[in-house]
Amino acid sequence: MSRAGAIVAVAVTPGVGAAWMPDGGEVSTAGWDDAINRLREIEEDVGPRWLWWSGDIGRTFVANDIRPARCWDLEVIHRLLVGGWRAGPARIWAEAEGLDPDGIPERAPVDLFHQPSDRDDEALREDGHLDPEWAAGERADTLAHLVVWVELATRVYGAQIDRLEREGWGSRSGRHGRGTAHSRPEDPRPRRPAERRAGRADV
Repeated sequence: MSRAGAIVAVAVTPGVGAAWMPDGGEVSTAGWDDAINRLREIEEDVGPRWLWWSGDIGRTFVANDIRPARCWDLEVIHRLLVGGWRAGPARIWAEAEGLDPDGIPERAPVDLFHQPSDRDDEALREDGHLDPEWAAGERADTLAHLVVWVELATRVYGAQIDRLEREGWGSRSGRHGRGTAHSRPEDPRPRRPAERRAGRADV
């Protein structure tokens, strides 16, 4: 993780901590106070392209005095690829994995007929869909959960990159974080070819 613009997947839960992983590297974790300091150091010293599930993480960064210069927002890219505004982890995951979005499971209320599953702590169901409790954000309360979110984000990122390249968006926002777009949390779009030619210097 020594190059500016390199992809670093990150998952954060305030009060719990963070997990982060450079593309092709190992996952690191830290409790909340240490995590904020570590992430701030990475931003200031390296300037990566943060990979996250939604802009909520970007807002958490800013609220804790971390000013990310570049990001890849899975939710925004999902909307770019499929159109419309319906997103969320379950839908993003289904699209990336080629699963039927109509098959996204809903969480059943816990009652006499629906008891918690033995698989509740597993992110993925047997049918490949994201578990409803994970999709609802209820499984992000331990560092181990955050590690899984980082790993899943990296997998979705790879699928989004593949689709963008198939659809002619080019490779300069590619798998290793190269690109000219200074994509901040509110605008993590890969640039179209004409825009990239207007700002050729790599970041």
